[in-house]
Amino acid sequence: MLYEENIHYFRNKDGSLLQGFLHTPLNNIKNIGIIYCPPFAEEENCSHAVIVQAARRFTETGYHVFRFYYSGTGDSEGVFSQSTLTVWKDDILQAINFFKSKTGIDKIALWGLRLGSDLMLCTCDESKPEFALIWQPILDFKSYIHNFLRLYFGTQIIVDSSVKFSSEELIKQLKKHGKLEIGGYQLSEELYKSFKEQKNFWEIDNSKTTFPLYIFTISMNQNPPFKIRHFLSSLVLKTSQYQHIEDTPFWDRYWIWKSEKIVQNTISWINSQV
Repeated sequence: MLYEENIHYFRNKDGSLLQGFLHTPLNNIKNIGIIYCPPFAEEENCSHAVIVQAARRFTETGYHVFRFYYSGTGDSEGVFSQSTLTVWKDDILQAINFFKSKTGIDKIALWGLRLGSDLMLCTCDESKPEFALIWQPILDFKSYIHNFLRLYFGTQIIVDSSVKFSSEELIKQLKKHGKLEIGGYQLSEELYKSFKEQKNFWEIDNSKTTFPLYIFTISMNQNPPFKIRHFLSSLVLKTSQYQHIEDTPFWDRYWIWKSEKIVQNTISWINSQV
């Protein structure tokens, strides 16, 4: 085997122990580490196999890779319903600090899937990555959490087909009770508000951003969705590159264990940057 894998624990700003996994190359070692930022809720579980495979492939080519769970997720300490995007953004920064102290590698790159890619971009003023790998970004925090709320409708219809809620009524229920169980996750009003209040990367002045971004999207269609095209047109970064891959999405279904195209294309791009 060309790498080692070890479990580590580190504390976030609030003192909670977060679990991480360090993939260490044994030869052809590069002087840069890749920090992986996971997606939201069940998308993390669905994508786990592909992400672990990708991390191992990146490590085989000489890169240290560090994966971790946000507070309140996975085997990290904390309560999901008490988390916010602000907490998780700080978790990313603490993961970077831990990685640097553990490995002695000062240069880092950020790699994120879905929510993770958007969150990590919001930390770049502090994290200062050498480059960023963006896999299927959510693009809009507000729209994303509203779509997550819609899962509640599906759950209620299964239980009782006569139950009907509008989005407005659902938000009232959230405010009244403080939390709602959606797809097995306790969504709190505070977490919901953090999505509503978080500025999107493309809404922030990113004209001074100089690090390279590689944006990958995947769908069963030959062409990317309109929102992606709009996002790209909003970026003023000369350093950004984009590639759409016609393949089966792996973050919203459990039976996808490999996604060879995006892994291989990402490796090719990383090697061109280092």
